[in-house]
Amino acid sequence: MLTSKISLFLFAGLSCLLGASAWASDYKAALYTLSQEADQAILISALHQNGSAEFVSSIQTGGKGAGARGQDALQSSDSLLVHRNLLFALNSASDELSLFHIDPKEPWDIQQIGNNTWSGGRYPTSIAVSPDSTKACVANAGSESYIRCFSINESGLELIPSFSFDLGLNQTDPPVGPPKTPSDLSFTADGQILFVTVKGSGNATEGLAGRIEIFDVSSDTVSHKSTVYAASGPGGLPFSVTPIADSAAYLVTDPTGGADILRIERDGSISYNASIAIPGQAATCWSAYSPVTDRYFTIDLTRSVITPLTINSTTLEATLFPGYNVTTSSGKPGSLVDARIAHFSDQQDYLYSLVAGDQTVRVFSLPAGGQSGTLDLVQTYELGVAYNSTGGAVGMSIEGLAVFIRSSW
Repeated sequence: MLTSKISLFLFAGLSCLLGASAWASDYKAALYTLSQEADQAILISALHQNGSAEFVSSIQTGGKGAGARGQDALQSSDSLLVHRNLLFALNSASDELSLFHIDPKEPWDIQQIGNNTWSGGRYPTSIAVSPDSTKACVANAGSESYIRCFSINESGLELIPSFSFDLGLNQTDPPVGPPKTPSDLSFTADGQILFVTVKGSGNATEGLAGRIEIFDVSSDTVSHKSTVYAASGPGGLPFSVTPIADSAAYLVTDPTGGADILRIERDGSISYNASIAIPGQAATCWSAYSPVTDRYFTIDLTRSVITPLTINSTTLEATLFPGYNVTTSSGKPGSLVDARIAHFSDQQDYLYSLVAGDQTVRVFSLPAGGQSGTLDLVQTYELGVAYNSTGGAVGMSIEGLAVFIRSSW
């Protein structure tokens, strides 16, 4: 009975914040953002049917974010991740993971499951979840740069003690990068392989090589299988991972040149490996895929440019379109640090890109049948202003985006 009363109170409070009934059909989804403050918070926004965002509330994770480290504080992708109705958050400075349950009909209502869990190393920066929802794996970037995995159960996350892989990065706490830091993790669609992108020293002839570590995954074990290299070579800085639709291949961004396309086979080998040169790029770090437009979008941190491209799922050949420049209100490059696609319907996607330079989120409409490669700006969402007005103090270290689409009501 007490739990029911608390839930009703939360719903009523959220209704007031939204300025309408929390059950109002105008709200299609929720957007989550990590504050990266010393007192880490998840910033929760409701998404309207037209894609625009509205701040709802924040919830403390009980851990510590990156703190004031400037733009791209984590030098990674997937520090905040939605998987089904679960939200995973990394608290890098306190070496912890937080797990939340998302109410599928009211996704701005999230409740923590269990207590925070030790990451199994120092300074976790990326997380991936297996397709069957039984495992979560984490890359630690600090002085104990281990890949560790966890079982997912009703009470939270439980470290799998039998698996620990040392990336051997010889880092500090916090790590100094981007070179010699892990970037991202991903499971293959069948869940039998986990792979981790690791940035090298940035010099092909000295120090650690940029590489991809591949692991076998079974129901009860994880084991290292092989080390492979992207087409950019050992001097590259492989970064984020985006699956290529209708294929067994992946788009792997690389700030040294643009991106690579890799097809990873079950035996851990790479059967296709090619680079995509993005003209004028300076630091292409993230990417996202829109199923409605069948377009991929790469994010350049330094130049603050979003570049659309198509990739043929059979030949894996890429076609680039002109980039879209994002600036702050003062006209300076915006420092783009992340991107997510929200799939609203078979006719409409939206692209959300976080701008660390002014703590905003740029919202772009991606309709079916739209002009190839174009981005239609819907909103410059003043997320930082909205959160700071509640007593928060988010700054340029803000990083981490995730989206949950509301269930039918």
